[in-house]
Parts: sequence; C-alpha cells; structure tokens
Amino acid sequence: MMSTTDLCPDDRNDAEHANTAKAGLRGRGIAIVSTVLLALGWVLLGPGGAGGGHDHGAVANAAGLCVGGVKPMTRTYYIAADLVQWNYAPDGTNVAQGRAFNDEENVFVGSGPGRIGSTYTKALYREYTDATFTTLKPRPVEDAYLGILGPTIRAQVGDTIKVVFKNNSSFPASVHPHDVVYTHANEGAPYEFPGQTAADRLDDAVAPGSSYTYTWTVATRSGPGAGDPSSKLSMYHSHTDEVGDTYAGLIGPMIITRAGCAAADGHPLDVDREIINLYQVWNENKSL
Repeated sequence: MMSTTDLCPDDRNDAEHANTAKAGLRGRGIAIVSTVLLALGWVLLGPGGAGGGHDHGAVANAAGLCVGGVKPMTRTYYIAADLVQWNYAPDGTNVAQGRAFNDEENVFVGSGPGRIGSTYTKALYREYTDATFTTLKPRPVEDAYLGILGPTIRAQVGDTIKVVFKNNSSFPASVHPHDVVYTHANEGAPYEFPGQTAADRLDDAVAPGSSYTYTWTVATRSGPGAGDPSSKLSMYHSHTDEVGDTYAGLIGPMIITRAGCAAADGHPLDVDREIINLYQVWNENKSL
C-alpha cells in the first residue's frame, strides 16, 4: 500500500483565525528565500513494502480491518520549543550534485561580511521524557531523517491527546493542531470571539519559560475516511505568529490512525515504514 498526502497549514478549519503579529522585527541576516511554500508529504509502505519497521504482531485482515489493535487511550507528549543552532548544509558541500557549492549557492550558505552562512538559530519542537523537561527523549533511528521537524504525534480515533508544552524559546509560542477536536482554551491560536474569557487566551501565546497543557480529542472525523488507508497525515505548529513561528521552525507531523488499527505506541499496525517530507522554503528574515 502506498499513499501520499499534501497538507498546507491554513486549511478550511483555520479560516477564522486572525494572525496576531508579535511586536518588533523577527528577521535578521540574509533571507534564504522570500516566498512561502509549505506542505507535508507522507508515504506509507505497507506489509511487503520497502524498508523495515514495526512488527506489532497484528496486520490487516482480508476485509481490510485491523486486528490486535489497542483500545482508545490518553496519549501524553512532553514537547518543548527549544533554541537550536541549525546548519542547513552540515556537510559543507552540494550533496545532491556531489560537488562544492558554486558562487550562486554560496550567497546563501557562505560566511563573510553581511553573510551569516549556513547555520541559523532556530526554535524547534523537541520531545522530552517527562514534565521536568530535563531529558530529551531519543528520536528513533528510523526517524532521524525528520531533521528540523518536531516529534511525530500519534493517535487513533477515540484517543485523547495531551501535549505538555514548555516554551524554552525567546518569544511567545503555542501548539496548534489540525484535524483533531479542541476547545478554545486548547486551540493555540489567537483571535477574538464573543464571550472570550481570560482562560480562553492562556493557550494562545505561552510566554518564554512558561508551560501549558493542551488537550485534544481524536474524533471520527479526525481520522481516515472510508476510502483512505488506515492512517492519515496531519500537522501541528505554533500559531501565535503563524508565519514567523513556522519560519523559526515550530512545526511537526501528526499521524492519526483508524480506531483499532494502532499499536500501543501509536504506530499503525499495517504499515512497515513511513516517510514524511516537509516541503518548505524558509525565509530567515521572518524567523528569529
């Protein structure tokens, strides 16, 4: 089984959100790009497909229904926004073409007067082992390629997702999900609405050094449709200043699996290997 999906950050469910820009200039240095292009692509390789993966002892039966899946549960993630020195070209060469960078490419990756080079300060979502946020949770070897993306949040229809968020960055940030169900106090997006209370705004912009717990429900409509594979790709990102925050690096994937088709760790039972790609051009002038 192979399926690909592309998602853009401003879907129809987010049409009512009004961006609230942070005061002051976010950008610095030479912009790597000056336009916005953002999508997440996802490839599923099912049993018999390429790659190794998760053998959970359960597969899809002939009718396409999963057997051996776990019951709905609450899945808790401890995620921080951390400041990280990120090198866009760590090998120092054009790896795609097997050669040194040319003059045109060195405009973006070369160091010198008026040039930052290939290393920038980014704010990245990173997963920790618990609410103390003292120990990073190791990223699985098979997920090392995800690079700048945040940890993969996994759930199945019927689950509750709790994200304990700690903002270790230098600016207000949030965690805003797509597709799942949430209350105003768990949305992570700032905008005005009738009857809004102070509690409704706590999730909008978590101050540097502060924490907030988001709770989301994975409803039937959050998961795959009748004609879809067992899982679907979604996403989460900071929405305090959506453009600046995503340019800074605060974005990550979320995979939602059909009820009864997920293992205890959230991986879909009938998928051996997943490949997630972020298609984005980064405007560092609108980043940190």
